[in-house]
Amino acid sequence: MRVALNALYVGDGVAGGRVYRDGLLRGLAAVDHPFQFHVFTRRRPAMPPRHLADLDLAGRRAAVAELGEPAFRAQQLSTHYFGRLVRDPAAMTDLPAASREKLTADLLPTLLTPQRELACDDGATRKTLWKLHDNAMVESVLMGYPDRITACVSSQAGCGMACPFCATGQAGLTRNLSIAEIVDQVVYLAGVAASGAVTGSPEPARLWKPSHAVSTSRGRAAPAG
Repeated sequence: MRVALNALYVGDGVAGGRVYRDGLLRGLAAVDHPFQFHVFTRRRPAMPPRHLADLDLAGRRAAVAELGEPAFRAQQLSTHYFGRLVRDPAAMTDLPAASREKLTADLLPTLLTPQRELACDDGATRKTLWKLHDNAMVESVLMGYPDRITACVSSQAGCGMACPFCATGQAGLTRNLSIAEIVDQVVYLAGVAASGAVTGSPEPARLWKPSHAVSTSRGRAAPAG
């Protein structure tokens, strides 16, 4: 198991000591220090299971083939998830039941579990608190305006900036989210927006084009399969 050096405690074991972090660790090894040294380590955060949105087009087809399914199943899954914004495997009824169970278990694992949803501004603003696979918490927010809809998604659990006025920053950075964890927030919020659930916003059908719902760098979340 790989671990990351988090802090070094220097003390005599009786009268207490001092914790050195980050840049302060440099040069300590060269010091002939009479005190005891205790190294505290932190486990590398476990990343979530593989998801359809983590893979490029070729990767999706290869993953489907590894499961013994024809390559065109990758396109069907991609159309449901990226194009129709469907996250519920039970709604993918054009897939045979046996294939659907196998494919969605392997390529559409649950990444985000809703813990709380709040609405304000007469429904124009909607916030969702998610629990990730490792119990880390993140938030997504959807805001409706007369001429647009804005989505805010989390790319990290926690924050490493340590701003003194911010509770999240004071709690520290837990980990970066995976591509799929970020994309899954977008797909969920896009589905909410397309359903017209955000009040005070323009006609969703006029603004939203499901076929262009999601795009990320390197084409990982290209909607076509």
